[in-house]
Amino acid sequence: MRLKVTVMLMIILMGLLLYIFYIDPWGKTSPDIEEGRNPFGEAAADIEYISFRNPSTNATTTIEKQGKQWMLTQPFLWPANEFAVNRILTQIRFLDKKISFRVDSLNVAETNLTEYGLEPAQLHLEFGKGDKIESIDIGKITDIGDNLYILSSDKEFIHVVDRSLRDNIALTHSELRDNRIFLSGIFEVTSW
Repeated sequence: MRLKVTVMLMIILMGLLLYIFYIDPWGKTSPDIEEGRNPFGEAAADIEYISFRNPSTNATTTIEKQGKQWMLTQPFLWPANEFAVNRILTQIRFLDKKISFRVDSLNVAETNLTEYGLEPAQLHLEFGKGDKIESIDIGKITDIGDNLYILSSDKEFIHVVDRSLRDNIALTHSELRDNRIFLSGIFEVTSW
């Protein structure tokens, strides 16, 4: 009796080891892993330029890295609030897409970009470094869940992402502007 149980357990163990090491090594072939990737890819790694525009009001805000400091360059020149900029950068770098579908598939479903708030876009986001600029259209919030539709820069995919991206780039100029006027340390000010 014990020999049969031992042999059966050995067969199950060998099958499990065969699956782990040969059929699905380290889970890399699972399609679910690809779903949680950043929709911006490598463009989100090194950012020195961020610009967002509201097409309905035509208001544009541009933030650029000059040296080691971020500067608000449009609509006025002023040092940017480091915490607000870092929050936007973190949101762009660590944004996970929930699901993606091709724009070509909209014809099959008898829908169009207007139903997703992408034609015309509700917000337009550009970011990058040098001549490598990603241009993203941001649409409306999904009907179910707390997500957001965005159109990829190549205009081929619609990604569903967390709506916190829209909340972070919809900051006012007073929230993006640094409140400090002088860049002097406390020791320098007291010595004056």
